[in-house]
Amino acid sequence: MQDWPGLVRRAVLVDVTPGSGEAARQMSREQRGATALLDGPRTFASLDEMASLAIAASPRRPAAAVRRGTRHNARQLADGRWAWRYDRDRAPGGATAVDAVAAAAAGLWDALSKLDIPLMLVRGADSGFVTGADLAEARRRQPGIRVETVPDAGHAVQSDQPRALSRLIRDFVSG
Repeated sequence: MQDWPGLVRRAVLVDVTPGSGEAARQMSREQRGATALLDGPRTFASLDEMASLAIAASPRRPAAAVRRGTRHNARQLADGRWAWRYDRDRAPGGATAVDAVAAAAAGLWDALSKLDIPLMLVRGADSGFVTGADLAEARRRQPGIRVETVPDAGHAVQSDQPRALSRLIRDFVSG
């Protein structure tokens, strides 16, 4: 956004800050929820196998919604197996995907400081991905940031409380 001024007029961060990767490193697999799948198997025999793991990692979401999300986030490989659509490269030295995310995000606090557009951070009330320290740092770097907390939502606010998130975004964009 800083390289292309005018391209983005407002930005919404959904339950993530540059410190979220480090927060995830401190969590158990269960606390990380579906993000723990980053460190799971790289390929699957079937889409059903993928969906079963995602459903088990997302207990607050309806199984049908998780299946649909799995389908949209999966790709079938040439050999017929299935893989997640996103890049799962691991950090050097055998570190986990969570370690790689935490390391890659380290410099993003400075990037956040340079943004000169209205920002809103939406947190899931039941999520640990945005810590109190991260929130304080975000407010220090962006004093005008709007922070909203959505009740009964974990890290996947868009899945746990889609209507609440939609209302917040609609209000922020129209404001």
